Amino acid sequence: MASLTVRNLPDEAKLRFRQVAAAHGRSMEEHLRQLVIEAAGMAPVASAVTDASVPFQSFPPERTPEARAESRARIERLIELGRGIDWEPEPRKPEPLTNFEFDPKDFE
Repeated sequence: MASLTVRNLPDEAKLRFRQVAAAHGRSMEEHLRQLVIEAAGMAPVASAVTDASVPFQSFPPERTPEARAESRARIERLIELGRGIDWEPEPRKPEPLTNFEFDPKDFE
């Protein structure tokens, strides 16, 4: 396997690349490896990494009516399940402090 060293990168470029790699859930090394492989035409280009200058958050999720209905049904099911829980927290019991040592010198 070949290796690649990139020198003289501006600090800003390295920081931005670190952020882009993290947004894709990869280390900088793994993200660069994937970009080089894709640029060489050895792997299909993922839509989220075709333009690394675009922040990862800017890709809108696909919101089809079916997807919205499915999400809504899941949320309603969770709410329904949550209403069926009959749980009360135990009342708090104040307990006296034990083995408490106070030395005013510690606060000088």
